[in-house]
Parts: sequence; structure tokens; C-alpha cells
Amino acid sequence: MPQDELQSGDLGHRFDYAAAFTAGLLDPDRAPPDAVSGPNGKAAVKRYAVYRNNVTVSLIDALAASFPATLRITGPDFFRAMARFHVRETPPTSPLLFEYGRDFPDFIERYEYAQSMPWLA
Repeated sequence: MPQDELQSGDLGHRFDYAAAFTAGLLDPDRAPPDAVSGPNGKAAVKRYAVYRNNVTVSLIDALAASFPATLRITGPDFFRAMARFHVRETPPTSPLLFEYGRDFPDFIERYEYAQSMPWLA
């Protein structure tokens, strides 16, 4: 039997693993799934943290590319901090990165530290 053929029950396990893996990517308080391991079966906490950070940074960069005026007005530090909160609150719903952030103006309107800039949203 070819190695890539699914055994009975494998598909459900793979979906469970994928769901646990992706759920932790945008939640820094969540531990990596138990099944994530590095070389020799060691826990891959640091490796998962690097991957988690890369995902977060890529989503923040996507927001910066979609909202360059907001980035210029607020400055990079404020923008990236605000975007990080948005990423944690609103994960992508589409595999297409260019669609991410359509609700960012609504988030800015509610964002506590942007209340003094209502025109920003």
C-alpha cells in the first residue's frame, strides 16, 4: 500500500492535528500541540514559536501593505502594535493574503489607543 494512502481514522486525526496547530499560531498563550516535535522527538516549543512569530509578522506586513497611509500617519511602532492586536483578534478567514484586513478599519474604530484619532478609521 502506498505510504500516502490514508488508513481508516487517519483523516480525522490529521484534521484534529491541523486544527490544533493552526489554533496556536495566533494565540501566544497557547502551547504548541503535543504532536509537534523536533529532531529525535524532542518538544519543538522554540521552533513553533519561531513559526508563530513568522505568521504574525507576515500578517502585520500584509496589513501595512494594504494600509500604507495609516502606517505613515501612525508611525511604524504604533501601527505594528495595533496590527498585532488585530491579528490576534481577527485571524484570516481566506487563504488569500490580499483579502486579509478588510475589517481593519472597524478594528481601528474600536481600538482603545486610537480613540483620540477617530479620523484614522
